[in-house]
Amino acid sequence: MMRRIGIGLASALLASVTTVAQAQDSLPSAPVAPPASPAPPCAGAIIRAVDGTVHCLTFETRPMIRLAGSAQRWVAGALLDWIRWPRALNAPADWISESEPAVQQWLADPARRSRGITYLLDVGPDGGVRGCTIQRHTGFAEAPSPAHASLCDTLRRTVRLRHALDANGQPVASAFEVTVDFAMAMVQAGGPPQPLITELQLSPAPPPPPPAVPQWPPSWAQLPTAVTIPLAQGGTTAFAPHTPGWTGVLVTSGPDGVRSCQIVRPSADPRFDRRACQAASRRGALSYDWPTSGRVYPMRTPIHFVPVDGRPHAIMPVARGVVGAAIPSEVLQMLADRAAAAATGQPAPDLAALRLSAGFDRTGRATRCEVVETSGNDAADVAACTALRSAQGILPGHDIFGWPVESTTYGLSLARAAP
Repeated sequence: MMRRIGIGLASALLASVTTVAQAQDSLPSAPVAPPASPAPPCAGAIIRAVDGTVHCLTFETRPMIRLAGSAQRWVAGALLDWIRWPRALNAPADWISESEPAVQQWLADPARRSRGITYLLDVGPDGGVRGCTIQRHTGFAEAPSPAHASLCDTLRRTVRLRHALDANGQPVASAFEVTVDFAMAMVQAGGPPQPLITELQLSPAPPPPPPAVPQWPPSWAQLPTAVTIPLAQGGTTAFAPHTPGWTGVLVTSGPDGVRSCQIVRPSADPRFDRRACQAASRRGALSYDWPTSGRVYPMRTPIHFVPVDGRPHAIMPVARGVVGAAIPSEVLQMLADRAAAAATGQPAPDLAALRLSAGFDRTGRATRCEVVETSGNDAADVAACTALRSAQGILPGHDIFGWPVESTTYGLSLARAAP
């Protein structure tokens, strides 16, 4: 009896399981996504970001007209000792518009060849543009069209300039160049829209060609922490840079000691030159603080040897590079005081905005001064430059060995001394 009941229960359980399985089989299955199609090959540059993701950058060409302006310092009558040169008061992108005939003519040309035109503006003592001529042009098969010549009329109306000041601080006529560059620029596809007319960022001047004779003293040095080479007593105060019989060497060292000694500027005595390198190459002649981990680079130290009783004695570098003139804080305060006291009329001078560029001789005397950024007041600008030219107590610049040199300071600011 019990056996028949157990068989019945098992049959009922099996039937229920079969029914659930059949019900599950009858449910609609979820749709299966088709395999993703492979990404098209990158037609541009493949860039890997810091997070490891890879991006494809594509580029396209768009028409772009770029303008730049600068003072023309080489016209007849202009002197390099002027205190201030003409400077634009408004942005170059505001000088011309898309409606100019020259712009429309270039945009309508299917070829859109690159071309550039430089206009020379005649600037009056008041900063007004009195005249305009085409100075030079590139990319034109023939002379620029009347449409390009008509840009002169536009530039005369739109370019606003601050007038120049001569060496005595008097307003003076000057010249200003405007370059207009028509070109197809390469920009990132899909990037933010670029304005048609923008400012032209001029490339820096190429480096000067290397001198025929290696430069001495060099403009840089790596300084040892200890020296056992016989030193010239008094250094640069006792010996002139061109003491008869001197020689210049460049010593390369590693943690294991001196690796090489190169005679950069030989004397007239080869025996003296060899003895100089022998003195610099002795074990323990130069010591440095070497890093205890990471890659170790060799140290290179120039050494200037002078003869003392016929033997080479060293003048060691005292600076890692050429040092410019040092202007004490009291001199800066004097410049600010003179500028503030001399200011007349309106606007009131903004001495914190005033920036000067100055050249100094080997004694620390300012031989020239130029206003790079104006205070907005002519009298204050002139007073600051005049005071700098007569200032005392400026320490001259010096080379890596400590000999005084001529130097130039750019962007000298009176902001700390301004009231």
